[in-house]
Amino acid sequence: MKKILLILFVVVVGILCPLVSLHNGGTATLPPGTLTSVDKSKNYFDELRHQVGFCESGNKHDGVWGDGGLAYGKYQFHKRTFDWMKKKARRPELKRENLQDQEWLFAWALKNGYGSHWTCYTKIMKKGKICGT
Repeated sequence: MKKILLILFVVVVGILCPLVSLHNGGTATLPPGTLTSVDKSKNYFDELRHQVGFCESGNKHDGVWGDGGLAYGKYQFHKRTFDWMKKKARRPELKRENLQDQEWLFAWALKNGYGSHWTCYTKIMKKGKICGT
């Protein structure tokens, strides 16, 4: 019964998060440990990717530089990190400057346990915060 309620909660939050996020920094906080215990469904990853992208760059890509010019794009990849991850993912054709390539590699990184390479991911996971900033 608890698992069914948790899944229902995650589905409802998954529907409401985009609406809450539209309202000037609206937030919703889950109980401690909830994010790490939910099933890693497509909706969960989509929302997590959206939240990390918002935190890193406002979900903007072109011309977004950070860390003193070392990080680029929606997910603020450093060149060294991007090159290392694309090698691990066996996708040598990926380009850091390409939005779709960053999105693909970031999703791969999350699904393969490399999310902690992003400060925003760590903040979101630590606080259990999945809406707003």
